[in-house]
Amino acid sequence: MNDRRTLAEARTAERTEARAAELAEARERGPSHVVDLQWRRLRADAADAGYDAFVALLDAAAVEPGLRRLFPFTTMWVLCFGSDPGAPSPARTPAVLALPEGRFRVMAHRRGEVIGETDSAAAAVALVLARLPPSYKDIQQ
Repeated sequence: MNDRRTLAEARTAERTEARAAELAEARERGPSHVVDLQWRRLRADAADAGYDAFVALLDAAAVEPGLRRLFPFTTMWVLCFGSDPGAPSPARTPAVLALPEGRFRVMAHRRGEVIGETDSAAAAVALVLARLPPSYKDIQQ
């Protein structure tokens, strides 16, 4: 067995350790800090991947207080929202998929019925806000 790591493997390990430390610090500071960290991480990851439509979607969602206080997460690049940073559930809130042609598909949940398709991230976010369950509208971080 070879104990030597490539430079790329070492850098990946360093980034993973740094991200874990950053998350631990956010957890110590409280749920709102974990939520804020997740918004920043998702945006950075999407930008690094060159997924401009997803970046636009995150930017549109992040300026809406009704969504900004929720925990954003992805599953197969579908944007979902949860109330609990420790155990997000994609089945309770609408979810959004950025389509290749610049449109956005809003679904009842991650794999749910299609609520609608829009030409802009802002319009997709408006559909999500309109369909948030009442219990999510009252969440305060």
